[in-house]
Parts: sequence; structure tokens; C-alpha cells
Amino acid sequence: MISAQKWAENLADAEKLYHSNYNDYGENLAFKMSVAPCQITGEEVSQTWYSEIDYHDFNQCYHPNSRHFTQMIWKSTTHAGFGLALSQDQTKAYVVGRYLPVGNRGDFGWNVPHYQGVKRSGKLYI
Repeated sequence: MISAQKWAENLADAEKLYHSNYNDYGENLAFKMSVAPCQITGEEVSQTWYSEIDYHDFNQCYHPNSRHFTQMIWKSTTHAGFGLALSQDQTKAYVVGRYLPVGNRGDFGWNVPHYQGVKRSGKLYI
């Protein structure tokens, strides 16, 4: 398994955003582009992923437009790792989140707690 940091570096080197082939863990990706040096914070990324709560129906199970949100709050997650890398010209930032065990499979009712009124804001491409 490649670490989240190493996968972020691979994405930055290729200047492409795509998921890895590994199915042993959950994976969230984020991308931001700006003038060099591109700056991005963990808060910005997590708020973007969390903002998918707007698409999630807590009375249903999986919704494809809320998969980053559900993965990041998945109650059964025991390990998480994150990586950040910039493109060579430093105008593009690539962020990778990895989660064990894989989320978005199984008991959504137990693993995705109901909305508690947290502020949301999304500004990245995911």
C-alpha cells in the first residue's frame, strides 16, 4: 500500500487527479489551483468534504454525491492518514485522505450519525 503522502506526490507529479487502484482502504481526494505557491489548509479540505452533507439523505443509505462526507465521518474508521503535494510549478495542490477500514460499505445508519448543525463551506474540486 502506498501512503497518502506518496499518492499525493504521484498525483502532483502527473498533474492529474484520480483514485488509486487499492480497495483495502477508503480514499478522499481534493485539488486546488491558484497562483504559485498554491496554499491549502486541512480546514479548507475538511470543510469541502464535509459540505457534501447537503446532498446526504440520512433516511437513505449511500448517495454518490455525499461519499466524501460519509467516508470522513464513518464511525467505524480506526485509522486515517493524509497527504499534500504541490505540482512542480507549485500552482496545483493535491490532497489525499486514506481511511481504514473502508467506509461507505455496510451499516450507514450506525456509521453516519445524524446532522448536528455544523457550519459548512466548500471551495475545492473533489
